Amino acid sequence: MCAMELRCAVQQYAWGKHGLSSKVAQIAKNNDPDFVANELSPYAELWMGTHPNGPSVIKVSGQELGDWVMANTDTLGGKVMAKFGPQLPFLFKVLSVREALSIQAHPSKNHAEELHRLRPDIYKDPNHKPELAIAITPFEALCGFRPAREIAEFLKNIPELRVMVGEEVASKFVSSDEANQQSALKECFQALMTASKPVIESNLIALVTRIASLDESGRAEVLAPLLCRLHSQFPGDVGCFAIYFLNFLALKPGEALYLGPNEPHAYLAGDCVECMACSDNVVRAGLTPKYKDVDTLCNMLNYTFESANSKLFAPTRDDQFTVVFRPPVPDFAVADINIPPSSLQFLLRPRDTASILLVLDGEGSTDSLGIYLNHGTVLFLPAGLQLNVTTSDHALHMFQAFTNTRVGRKKVSECVPATLVTVERKDVPATLVAVERKDVPATLVAVETEGCSGNASRGGTEGYSGNASRGGTEGSSGNASRGGTKGSSGNASRGGTEGCSGNASRGGTERCSGNASRGGTERCSGNASRGGTKGSSGNVSRGGT
Repeated sequence: MCAMELRCAVQQYAWGKHGLSSKVAQIAKNNDPDFVANELSPYAELWMGTHPNGPSVIKVSGQELGDWVMANTDTLGGKVMAKFGPQLPFLFKVLSVREALSIQAHPSKNHAEELHRLRPDIYKDPNHKPELAIAITPFEALCGFRPAREIAEFLKNIPELRVMVGEEVASKFVSSDEANQQSALKECFQALMTASKPVIESNLIALVTRIASLDESGRAEVLAPLLCRLHSQFPGDVGCFAIYFLNFLALKPGEALYLGPNEPHAYLAGDCVECMACSDNVVRAGLTPKYKDVDTLCNMLNYTFESANSKLFAPTRDDQFTVVFRPPVPDFAVADINIPPSSLQFLLRPRDTASILLVLDGEGSTDSLGIYLNHGTVLFLPAGLQLNVTTSDHALHMFQAFTNTRVGRKKVSECVPATLVTVERKDVPATLVAVERKDVPATLVAVETEGCSGNASRGGTEGYSGNASRGGTEGSSGNASRGGTKGSSGNASRGGTEGCSGNASRGGTERCSGNASRGGTERCSGNASRGGTKGSSGNVSRGGT
């Protein structure tokens, strides 16, 4: 079996970006020679997969991918067949968001089966719908409930919000102790979402009117730009008030969110690659003209207080040019592949399941298949297929979705001895190699993460809090820690650095100050330090510290 090019379906939901400002339209233009973008029309989603509402088609034959897979089940891989039967268990998408999507959540598998049984006209399949969204442009979203203290401050400082939930309910939440905060949050959020339409409209108008008279500080306290933007898109909608309960996230390209069952969320703006279980089950309650199942949503939600940073989901490194996002579900995982220009050849490692490959940017070709890769190329790859990619003068950026057969694997400490060994490689100057693996030669490997709390953890991190940790980090706090860092905090530290201050330190420098120093630095503080860091302070820490 060989790779097959796919022509993919476009969904023109009203919230999508218009014309060729939409990433979806840009990709579709290259993916389908018959596609013509209308600059006045929205292009919201590109679907890559077998979902009946937007099936992909094999270009060479015109056959739907789902029908072909049913007749060629060996291409799925044995693990997929054993777990999911003769079907592709995930749906891969590109989203281009101009206006906010609804405030929503997705049911668990058991709840989805119950909803489908009771209301098949609304919940059309019995499957769960966990989702992974990876930003490809600056991307905004609401996700999860804010820390309790933030919600309490909004309730104290915004009288219109107190009226919406009721003075008694608001006071109960503000004064509740830790043991009762979650039940108080549910009561508060339910009161908001079930408020009458006249109450919602009058208080929104009152708040928007009052904002006009506030100074810059006052506007910031009530999240004025976000509130006014949502109110302009959905005037009189209760979802506008949800910003005071849900975390606001602004993702940079390459950052990701994982949305498990019962997680309240709403995408607000930007473009992303998204992968999910093959389902279309959505429970909505605001920022939408569609049907709102408010009671179901309020009763199913996970009322857990979390910081915005803790909602980011980090990948692990697969090889020199690839990181993989592996959510805690078997349905899907996504590889983010960035091959620099003039790398000559790159071996796309074989997966033990079927996969779908999207070329987001750049150019290249395959060695034996005669397929030219460029922006908008989408390939179906059978299980076990190894693809040899020849690059051009342009960097090649691809995403690959596949079934996640590594759910529930052991900790790295149990299965990979001698983890986080920093190795200076002669063929790649100033590069850190953590955990030299036989199956992935000469690559930077960040190991699997367990027990991580905080914004993002990449690699075998335990007990990490903060924004981003990559590779065996313990007890790290701060914005970003990469590699086996212990007790690191602050701006940027990469590798064995101690006592360095200044902008950049790499390698064996001691108590270095200034802009750039390379070589085993100790006690580094400042902007960037690379090579085995100890006691580092700064934003980013990378390497076996």
